[in-house]
Amino acid sequence: MRWKNISRATWAAAFGAVCMTACGGGGGSGDNRDPGPVRQARVEGRALSAADGLPVAGAAVTVGGKTVQTDSAGRFVAESPVDASGVVKARRQGYADAVLLAPLRAGENAPVDLWLSPLGANGQVGPAGGTVVVPGSPAQVTLPAAALVDGVTGQAFTGTADVLVTPIHPGRRPAAMPGSYQARAGTGSVTIESFGALHVELRAADSGRPLQLGAGKTAVIRIPLASRSPTPPATLPLYHLDETSGLWVEEGSATLVGRGEEAYYEGRVSHFSYWNADRPTETVYVEGCVRLEDGRVPESAVVSSEGVDYSGRAVALPDGEGRFRVPVRKGGQASLSADSSLLRAGPLAVVPSNTDISLPECLVLQEVAQAPVIVRQPTEVKVTAGERALLSVLVEGRDLRYEWRRNGTLLPGETAPVLLQPNVQASDSGAQYSVAVSNAYGRVTSTPILLTVDATPPPPPPAARADLMRLVYASFDTWFLAFAPAQLTDMEMTMLLPPATVCRSGKVLQAVFDGRDVGGGEPIAADVQHRIDASFESCDVTEGLFLDGRAMAEFRYTRAPGSVAVTGSTAMTQLSLASQAVQGEGRFGYVARIDTSTGVATEVAMTPASGAVLTSRKSGLSAVYAGGGTNLTVTSTSMIYHAKDLAFDVQGRRYVATGELRHGAEMGGALLLTSEGKQIGRLIVSGGVVAIEIDGQVQPL
Repeated sequence: MRWKNISRATWAAAFGAVCMTACGGGGGSGDNRDPGPVRQARVEGRALSAADGLPVAGAAVTVGGKTVQTDSAGRFVAESPVDASGVVKARRQGYADAVLLAPLRAGENAPVDLWLSPLGANGQVGPAGGTVVVPGSPAQVTLPAAALVDGVTGQAFTGTADVLVTPIHPGRRPAAMPGSYQARAGTGSVTIESFGALHVELRAADSGRPLQLGAGKTAVIRIPLASRSPTPPATLPLYHLDETSGLWVEEGSATLVGRGEEAYYEGRVSHFSYWNADRPTETVYVEGCVRLEDGRVPESAVVSSEGVDYSGRAVALPDGEGRFRVPVRKGGQASLSADSSLLRAGPLAVVPSNTDISLPECLVLQEVAQAPVIVRQPTEVKVTAGERALLSVLVEGRDLRYEWRRNGTLLPGETAPVLLQPNVQASDSGAQYSVAVSNAYGRVTSTPILLTVDATPPPPPPAARADLMRLVYASFDTWFLAFAPAQLTDMEMTMLLPPATVCRSGKVLQAVFDGRDVGGGEPIAADVQHRIDASFESCDVTEGLFLDGRAMAEFRYTRAPGSVAVTGSTAMTQLSLASQAVQGEGRFGYVARIDTSTGVATEVAMTPASGAVLTSRKSGLSAVYAGGGTNLTVTSTSMIYHAKDLAFDVQGRRYVATGELRHGAEMGGALLLTSEGKQIGRLIVSGGVVAIEIDGQVQPL
């Protein structure tokens, strides 16, 4: 087994820690039109309040280098060269700027709605720095002392600064997200899913001049969790908006803190604009065609998709034959619609799919019904206590306003087609929800929606949960350590290596091979059972992983054409993982297959024996394994280590850690810890960092 071909550094690295497209770029299937000499596009639309959907009059809308004002109905019309970026920006006092990437095509209308989010807070800080909090929200910004400079000259600013902070809620209105749901990736872009955004603007209080953070200065921001996803990640990349291109640019990361309505992502930033906590996501495409009622292809139309159980949106322009291809999240629920001037098709419910979807019939553009019509009623929702309840409705009509009620009582601020109730409890079971949808022509109310919440036994206290998560991670590394005695062998050389080569530091107190002390090289015969007994003292196998106490390995070699199979088991006693302060004992089985042409072990599968135990020295909590396993893929230069679906018992209660973790060249993943159907924590590996999430609180391991 050519472990010697894997460098110490590789071992340490492997185990030390382990519009969804640019608007208009959503993948039309080609443009067969000849624009001729016309190189202008017509951009028309409305400025609307993201809080209530009402029009915003007097907003300054800039597109293609020209600025126009919205009228009393919030409407505007502007011309833009098609070779411009397509970025449309709306500004109005009392709101954060709206930024949208419009689909531009020569000689066609580009209908856009600009959603402006009302200003959350306008606080002040002086040279000593300070914190500005948005009332009624976990959103806030903390500035250090002497951190600001003039945004134009770069000179140090020592006066009083106005700090304008506005949280953006893509969970309520995905269309309110600035730019597009697309982030820069190399020379291209990648689709992202948002979990909340924040706009921060700094101005000199006396002059209104723009300010920025100075070089080397950072501030801490809190972005409220604002997603339609029922399972927000514990850590996420941070992105800032490039307002020139309308694309998001990754910079830094954020950690989820708190639960329910108080949950937020906290991160550190080096400058201010729009900041977004989101993640790249896979997409599939909905393909179809658009027609007028008489069967003709519309002169211009825009097809859009919007997530139902995720916060994302995408648009696409049909080609000259009316064909379109618009992305949705892989496996996600979404709605689909098409617009052309005063005509509309949809919304149409898109069922979750892991492959592209081809619509059997064209979308037919029609005059929109004046009064709202419910296309799909909300359905009964069943969740487990502590989870998030997602309710949604699909309604046909224009200028729609939504009012959600619980047991007949109005829910303030819930004015979107989706209602997300965080952290529901057993006491919420039986509550009835309804939504009234209205516009200037009528009003319709949905059928009542029953919420059912399954109660679960009280979870263990947070401290015990943290120990449980550490035990899960300890088991992950224990399986690796259980295989570590195999480093005493080199199957290509069929010789037993001296014990001194095993530890990076510390020592092997004793190593016995088939009853004989190991003092140098020992021959290993094929097709024979062998046994190694070894005692370790502070033996650092890889960075952060130690062996203390006794380890025993039994193994058998079986030769086959082109390969050697190794099967065996390892027993560990008084195992010490210094960083986790955990002891363990029990047997772990393994099987390895080695390619004799390369001497490389290409597959190692290990499964803990029933009854294997780990005990936390910190709390005395013990875990008895009841199932689960790992797989190790090895090349001459790297290893990828997987752990999946662990099960163990603690104090007579069964816990299950579902999901998959990866160490090595592909680091990432998460294990979800549940007990009796209730989630109590997660173990996350992201970007080489291992973290534990308990009750929404995240801490590095």
